[in-house]
Amino acid sequence: MRLIRNTCHALRTGLAATVLAAAFPAIAGNALAADPVTLKVGFGPGGSYGAMAQLVAENLGAHLPGNPGIVVQYVEGAGSLKLAKMMAATEPGDGSVFGLVNPSVMVATVTDPATADFDPNAFHWIGSLADTPLLCVVRKDSAIRTADDLLEADVILGSTGKASGSYMLANMIKQTLGARYTVITGFKTAPEVNIAMDRGEIEGWCGITLSSFIQANSERSQRIVAQWAYKVPPEIADIPNFVERIEEPRDRAAAELLTSHLKFQLPIFLPPGTPEATVAEFRKAFDAMVADPRVLEEARKRHSDIASKPGTDVAETVRAITAADTATVERAAELSR
Repeated sequence: MRLIRNTCHALRTGLAATVLAAAFPAIAGNALAADPVTLKVGFGPGGSYGAMAQLVAENLGAHLPGNPGIVVQYVEGAGSLKLAKMMAATEPGDGSVFGLVNPSVMVATVTDPATADFDPNAFHWIGSLADTPLLCVVRKDSAIRTADDLLEADVILGSTGKASGSYMLANMIKQTLGARYTVITGFKTAPEVNIAMDRGEIEGWCGITLSSFIQANSERSQRIVAQWAYKVPPEIADIPNFVERIEEPRDRAAAELLTSHLKFQLPIFLPPGTPEATVAEFRKAFDAMVADPRVLEEARKRHSDIASKPGTDVAETVRAITAADTATVERAAELSR
């Protein structure tokens, strides 16, 4: 009888373990389902996204169950909209893949849902790594020296896609403040835009982050003429903020919606369907990574200072974007096209 009882207990225990492993595959055996884990990035190597992706790849795994390695895979296209749609539709929700995209594509889900046709609230937000300002820059040899000069100039600006901040915000300013410039797409990455500037093919662009500007030592060849920011650092405190120039109330509300992605730049997230236990492990690892003095110092050395937000805060901001009132969304859509 004792043998039978022990056998039944072992079977019940084994069955329970099997059920738990099926329910939480990414943490079964106290390790993630994959090693290495893949971090997919919505831009090519270089710039602030590439730099931060490498930093995350080098440090996040040390805080995840099983300490998996992390490899970076670049998925270029449409200002990272291509990757966002992949993450929403086809990537596995087992903890083996997580993403890093331009947060402006979350705004595009309300202003251009036919193009950005996914629900950003279905993503599991791990956290964001920056709140750095976006800059409008021109070539150093340009006759444009101020924000007013840029508004009055009949020039060409570049962008990384219609779902990117470099396109939406430049068009917003064109329509609210009467700028004369033309915005073109076709560039996959910020470095490509900068190369086009160096060649004289475009005059400038309104989408480079301050951290990327510093990383690339761009002050040698580029001039900052305007900025957008929720937190303005001292080094650009005297640079005009275009949103502050918008006085009409409906336009100002639309502009604030279009720039709301600046609150959670460099966000990382897991695909829909990821078990909550796996999400919790990633969030715990993220919080530990961004609190590590060694990681913060390494980020400073790379001119990629971390200003993090936890995943719950990012999720709240995304919910607010998707809950914006109809009138504001409609006006934001008009301004960003």
